[in-house]
Amino acid sequence: AALMDEGNFFAKQKKGHVTAGGGKEDKSEGIYDSLRRRIRGTYAAKGLRGRLIMISSKKSIHDFTERRLREAMSEEDNTVFCRDYATWDVRPGAFAGQKWWRAAVHQKHGRVRVLEDDQEPEEDEIWFKFPDEYHKEFLNDAAGAARDIAGIALESFRPFFSNREAISRMQKPERAHPFHVYEWHTNRKITPIWENVTMRNVHGDPVPRCCPNAHRHVHMDLSKNRDATGFCVGHVAGEVEVSRLDPMTHERVKENAPIIHIDLCLRCMPPHAGEIEHELIRGLIYQLREGGLPIKSVSADRWMGLPNLQLISKHGFKTEEISTQKTLDPYLAAQSAMYEDRIETPVYPFLSKELRELELNDQGTKVDHPKTGSKDLADAFAAVVYYLTRNWQHIGIGGVYKGELLPGDLYDGDVIMTAEGDFRWPDEPPPPQEGEDWSGFPTYII
Repeated sequence: AALMDEGNFFAKQKKGHVTAGGGKEDKSEGIYDSLRRRIRGTYAAKGLRGRLIMISSKKSIHDFTERRLREAMSEEDNTVFCRDYATWDVRPGAFAGQKWWRAAVHQKHGRVRVLEDDQEPEEDEIWFKFPDEYHKEFLNDAAGAARDIAGIALESFRPFFSNREAISRMQKPERAHPFHVYEWHTNRKITPIWENVTMRNVHGDPVPRCCPNAHRHVHMDLSKNRDATGFCVGHVAGEVEVSRLDPMTHERVKENAPIIHIDLCLRCMPPHAGEIEHELIRGLIYQLREGGLPIKSVSADRWMGLPNLQLISKHGFKTEEISTQKTLDPYLAAQSAMYEDRIETPVYPFLSKELRELELNDQGTKVDHPKTGSKDLADAFAAVVYYLTRNWQHIGIGGVYKGELLPGDLYDGDVIMTAEGDFRWPDEPPPPQEGEDWSGFPTYII
């Protein structure tokens, strides 16, 4: 027999290291598999049966014990036995005579609420009762108490974005996704749905539907080996006054901050048994600019981005190195903008999943993903928000309108902005196209 204690808290396996973890990133899974093979291969052949016992508190729904249980249930594996109890379940007589409270948990959003007597859990929530002895713990840290005392796993152990509602609020269904897919396998051709992104101005040139004059910024979270690449494009759409706490005086102060719109996110996947060719990622940037998105700047991490940024700069783009590994600043900028409701994005399931699963490491110095997760899109998203937040006063504001200059109630009809920054008014006839008769077109002398 073998026993693993606190297996959900084993460190990650370092890439390239072959130890007891068997080379798997989740060291607890590698050790478990190794022990199971040893028991079955060595002892079962001699007619002996063994037991492999794992005892652990919970961290998140991505823990090895949680994944192993889901696997056993789906396979109807009757060789797996589980005891899953809350603290009060194993001490039934210790809380006699106490008041029992109710708590509701939304595992996907990582939300835990202590319910009042007149409140009921929502449809997607699970609920349980807990004794008055733990009431203070649930009021101080409901998510931590649900995990450590009630034994209910949430989506992440130490979530960086604890306000999960902010992730949902920033995603606007009315903002169209410019591709047919959310995940692009780079061995396949991809073509933007241009009508979702651009429109034609009075000269027939393609311009963005949202904030036509706004500077666009791209971040590439480039990958090595067979990992995914995160790709994100965004722009500044206006400014808003926000109230913040001054760290020196501890008083509320008001200041202006940018409103940021994300034009698109895309998860770029390598072909089967292959790697992503970075030339394809660069080509996507050129394709989007030629199609009407005014992309002016591009960023990437230094370790993989430097040679790509050098090539991109030759095409007239401003380039910059931004790392989400060496500093928390990009994620802190994204967190601030999300919590202040200053970001709008189309609906991106992969981005939502990565943002919800992000965790802060034990030292509080780095944002990381769970053992079975990823953060390619989240890195690209945070880097775009960070760049625009730092540079918004220099690159200009695009305005918070879509496809028209001013709110429609001020004019009868649409007011269209041209690529040159001129306006075409509702009573102005369209300019003749090349080869058409120019006679009869009004001439204005100023």
